[in-house]
Amino acid sequence: MSASDAYVDIAVADNGHGISPEDFDQAMEPFFTTKAGSEGLGLGLSISAAIVEDHGGELRLSPDPQGGTIATVRLPLHVQKVRAAE
Repeated sequence: MSASDAYVDIAVADNGHGISPEDFDQAMEPFFTTKAGSEGLGLGLSISAAIVEDHGGELRLSPDPQGGTIATVRLPLHVQKVRAAE
């Protein structure tokens, strides 16, 4: 594996009720929310995904078989050569 093919995955799982199957495809769309009234703007996941993508990565959501949702951030590793102190 070359340095350009190296990634780090960071997975975070919750133990809530998760995202319903019918909402999964829309979950990262701007302004999509299942919260009533003014409880949420529906921007959290879309902004998070944009930040991760700006860094060359991706944000993926998947259902946790034990309940809840797993959010995985995949970012490329950048190897930087450090010059020895002169």
